[in-house]
Amino acid sequence: MTAWKRYLEKLDVEFGRSRDLAATSEAIRVYRILVVATEWGISKGGVSTFNVNLCQGLAALGHEVLVVVPKDLMPGVSGTTLFKAEGLEVVEISERPSPADLNRIREHAADFVLGHDRFTGRTSPWLVDLVDQPAQKVLFIHTDPIIELYKHEPGGSRYRQREDRDHLHRLLFKSTDVVVPVGPRLAEHARAISRQLLPHERPKIVQFYPGIALRAEACQEVPTRPQDFEILLFGRMEDSELKGQDIALAAARRLLGEKSVGRIRFIGGSPDEVAEFWLSGEIGDHVDARPYMVDREQLWGYIRSSSVVLMPSREEGFGLVALEAIEANRPIIASGKSGFAQWLLDGLDTTPEERERWKQYLVVDYERPADEVDKLTEKLALVYENYSEVVDIIESLRERVRDYDWPASCDKLMRGLR
Repeated sequence: MTAWKRYLEKLDVEFGRSRDLAATSEAIRVYRILVVATEWGISKGGVSTFNVNLCQGLAALGHEVLVVVPKDLMPGVSGTTLFKAEGLEVVEISERPSPADLNRIREHAADFVLGHDRFTGRTSPWLVDLVDQPAQKVLFIHTDPIIELYKHEPGGSRYRQREDRDHLHRLLFKSTDVVVPVGPRLAEHARAISRQLLPHERPKIVQFYPGIALRAEACQEVPTRPQDFEILLFGRMEDSELKGQDIALAAARRLLGEKSVGRIRFIGGSPDEVAEFWLSGEIGDHVDARPYMVDREQLWGYIRSSSVVLMPSREEGFGLVALEAIEANRPIIASGKSGFAQWLLDGLDTTPEERERWKQYLVVDYERPADEVDKLTEKLALVYENYSEVVDIIESLRERVRDYDWPASCDKLMRGLR
């Protein structure tokens, strides 16, 4: 039973009468929501996956959701048939919207228009103005500009790139009605940006926690430490420094070399990037590199086949990968510099003893760059040596967060927007 259905049952008890889901949905106001996305799928990573889950969660509550994506993004492949749900429609529009495109958007008559950070945060208010509708503009924040310190464009300064991103956020904040930071770490950033603006320029801030989608088959499967200990790492190769891929590969090689078992499976990058990675000689023993994939079930299969999932980022806004590991009932080691870790250690109502166990096994803190590989190696070894205990911790955590599903998260969002 989903959290949304449990919530409806709670209403039944409070009002002393039975009602089914459809009848209750009719009593709750239904909104029309326009979502501007870069794609309808998961090929672009975390934000794309977040968007699919968000739209499906909103539609599950009975809201009418129209998702617009760029036309001909993947020639010969229509993403509009993927991940469909009742009340959810996906349309492709041209870079310069045609009259037919604009008419379809006008017909939707959206109450809210949602954009995602720098990816579509500039397009969504532009579309609202273009069709001349009084929709409320909503901006999701997925990243902190501090991540630019771990990226480098040829001929550019990382500090200048960070300031440029800060400036972009200030402009986006001024052009929106509501800012929705994803998780506590980004909420701090959103409040900091808002304080830099004049009082009349400051948008409303509504913090959002991603949902979790528990699958019945994962509940029935209790992982045991296999002879071939498999470590799973996601992340685009172009963001290698930011995502801590160098830390993960070095730590995994060290541990697996000592134990003479297993491998680390690294999923990220285009087929060409992975081929180049293979040819570079960086693969070595114990490493299996694969291109990023667009099939959600295939990704789910890799998570289920793993012994532990790593999210060793040097900075991470939230980190859906950690939630996906919990969904699959698999141990996760997450960076302490992530919104997930902050939510885990500070946001959940639990005992100090349980919080300490989560920190001991599931979170890795890098005190200084020179210690990064040592710290992650130690954490991996701890999980390897105490695997049954860590699995028990994950199962307990999974049960604790079962109410944090996407419809429940979306319900809280809509209550905050109203």
